[in-house]
Amino acid sequence: YHPRTSSTPGYPANPRMLLARLYLQLGIFLDYYTGAHEPSLSATLRTRAPPIPIDELTLKHKILFPQMNVTGAWPPTLFVHGEIDTAVPADESRYLHCSLLDAGVNSEIMVIDGMEHSFDYAPESEEKFGGLFDHIAIFFGDKLNAIREDLINSAQCSQYWPSDWGRGRRDFCRVYREPNVFRNDEIRRLAGRNNIASRQT
Repeated sequence: YHPRTSSTPGYPANPRMLLARLYLQLGIFLDYYTGAHEPSLSATLRTRAPPIPIDELTLKHKILFPQMNVTGAWPPTLFVHGEIDTAVPADESRYLHCSLLDAGVNSEIMVIDGMEHSFDYAPESEEKFGGLFDHIAIFFGDKLNAIREDLINSAQCSQYWPSDWGRGRRDFCRVYREPNVFRNDEIRRLAGRNNIASRQT
């Protein structure tokens, strides 16, 4: 985002960021999200189509909407949301968080006072929210490490590369190789794609 000293403070610096907002303003975001352009899902909803077509569209795309697929099988979840988010209201996260708790899922929510959508993009975000980012990394690191031994035992992995990823150099995650499944170079490619620095031990 452009800084406060800019003639357009808070305006997205990357022009592609405007596309999502344009789709929201035009009322066609769901078309791009679901790929349902012809017929247009957005147009169908606006014209209040008969119940059968709407039900068919709803069933077809239900899997795309997390709030419509809450079960006790969800993984541990952490929500981080700006309090004054004008693109996605914070109540969306609050609602899903409560739904997950009702389903018995380990869920946490952090609503950041006075923050808008994509507040973590700001240049000073690391200095301002470093503690928050650490909390996020630790949350997921703890959850991943909790299942690490199960993964090792179930896959009977012959090799793994411990990761240097994460603040404080905690052992947040590992990349495993099951025997006769992946070549070493394939593991390293996958590790690089996921921004995991790996090394052989």
